[in-house]
Amino acid sequence: MRALRRFLDRRHRLIATAVAALAMGCAVLALRPDTASVTVLTAAKDLPGGVLEPADLTPAPLRPGTVPDGALRPGTPYAGKILTGPARRGEPLTDVRLLGPGLLAAHGEGTVATPRTRRRSRDRAPALPG
Repeated sequence: MRALRRFLDRRHRLIATAVAALAMGCAVLALRPDTASVTVLTAAKDLPGGVLEPADLTPAPLRPGTVPDGALRPGTPYAGKILTGPARRGEPLTDVRLLGPGLLAAHGEGTVATPRTRRRSRDRAPALPG
């Protein structure tokens, strides 16, 4: 026991320096930014919906935990497909945002899509009193 105490007393500064260096190394590894990314297709500008053109989407890197399921990846054929609703610039587009089988798959078995036309208000029948 005395030999250990003498050893530690003589080298306490060296041991403290080694422990501090180890702590700094752990801190650097813990604070290092995560550089992993997944490239997905995002809206290049605000899109109103409708037929997609080649310039409408642009690739963008996202962190793996933030990529939505079914996100379109580079190489996915999208030109000429129909975007079902508006999309903001930078929004990752998914398969359910495009008109096709994936649109109804998100709503469950037995769902049917039907077109709906909107009539102008003057074409509507007047409300009946009472």
